[in-house]
Amino acid sequence: MENKKINKIFSIVVLIITVITLLLSVFYNSAFVPTFMLMLSLFLFSICYYIRGEKKDLLYILFIVGVLLIIGSIAYTFMRIM
Repeated sequence: MENKKINKIFSIVVLIITVITLLLSVFYNSAFVPTFMLMLSLFLFSICYYIRGEKKDLLYILFIVGVLLIIGSIAYTFMRIM
């Protein structure tokens, strides 16, 4: 029970950081886009950890989207460097 409470607090903190990086990438500088994508994938992974025993289909979809966001973030970073 304590583990789910800690995970919920972690998810809320990551969601707040994700929203901050989204706002930074939209209004301040596009260099924050990879950070937003990584934080969004971290948020999705924390949701996956929270529902790990219940809904398998949703778990797989969220995990795949999180991995795709990480790959997209790496690709975006490489394209900005080149």
